[in-house]
Amino acid sequence: MGKIRSAFVTGLAVALGLGGATVAGQAEAVGPNCKVGVTTDRYVEVETVPEITVSLTDCGSGSLVVDVRSSSSTRSVSLGTVVDGEKNVILEGVSDLGNYDVRARVDSLATAWTPITIISWPTAHSAGWKPVGQTTYTWGRFDTTTPLTVWTEVNTPNGWSRSQQTTTDAKGSYTMPLTYGANTPGVYQWRVGGRYPSGQVFYSDPFILERIQRATASSAGVKELGATTYVWGRFDVSVRTAVWTEVQTPSGWSRSQTATTTSSGNYTIPLTYGASTPGVYRWRVAGDVDSKTVLRTPEFSFRRVKSPSISTAGAKRVGEETYVWGSFDGTGQPMTVWTEVLTSNGWSRSQTAKTTDSGFYSIPLTYGSNLAGTTRWRVVAQYPEGILSTVEATLRRY
Repeated sequence: MGKIRSAFVTGLAVALGLGGATVAGQAEAVGPNCKVGVTTDRYVEVETVPEITVSLTDCGSGSLVVDVRSSSSTRSVSLGTVVDGEKNVILEGVSDLGNYDVRARVDSLATAWTPITIISWPTAHSAGWKPVGQTTYTWGRFDTTTPLTVWTEVNTPNGWSRSQQTTTDAKGSYTMPLTYGANTPGVYQWRVGGRYPSGQVFYSDPFILERIQRATASSAGVKELGATTYVWGRFDVSVRTAVWTEVQTPSGWSRSQTATTTSSGNYTIPLTYGASTPGVYRWRVAGDVDSKTVLRTPEFSFRRVKSPSISTAGAKRVGEETYVWGSFDGTGQPMTVWTEVLTSNGWSRSQTAKTTDSGFYSIPLTYGSNLAGTTRWRVVAQYPEGILSTVEATLRRY
């Protein structure tokens, strides 16, 4: 139980809740119809001084005493001659965490002991911020020895709104997902409420969870060996921020190149690891978005391949059938490939075909087949990670 630290005084009280007590006997100094009662809140948060309401009916001129006991002591304070009605009593000495009992006496007529428990404030914690779409939780504890029903509330334009609900363990610990606004960037204010066996509801202090845009990362997807290439994207920050690439190696994720975002969060970083070795590499980009947390983009694959080849007959008569042929560094499965011809409006897609499993292709060159002149061609392949073009080749019609 708790400890009584000082005397208590009378005073005006706030509205009280549960915890009424019963009359326990009658004294000669009071009238035969005297009734004494005590009501109080069953649970009181620490640093909130408990209050009781003593009700007196037909008690004449007896002397009113309030007793408070803890596990280690009992203190009594006389409040003078009784006056019928209700008397609010502030228990100034009842402040430590723990269990107490209180009763009122008029001479030898006493109420039953009424329990009061001083509890610590509920706690609620969160990650502080998360990217949109990412699961996150609040966790904390209520001061209890029995499971409680607890729930999250989020502050909306219409006021506090209940969201998720769960039950604490026997020690009051809980974990709940923070779901409201999960897919919308913004700052959300939350609190956690809990209902005690008395029916009283207590709340944690409000806390903030900020939802930020996911960090993005884009790349060309596939490039020839030795070709310079980059990853680019954005972090949801408002100041210049250190970012770096990470590549998955046989030993795990390894930091590669470092850069700094612009003040709006945009970045560009070269992809250098494995530039001279064919293969598919797993990459991600990380950033120091605050002093305690590193935010990472989703992973992406980048493929390094040998340069594709392209050949034509060089020259053909007008109307004569001809092809472009060559090979792409294969994936072990057929790939979609197509020809593109340079027109006055830019590169235009022409004929489509499939490579062999090993990457060889042969595609007819049909555009301009009935006109004399030279056309410029290239072939494009669709890899799982992106598209790759050959160098240009020409065909002259005469």
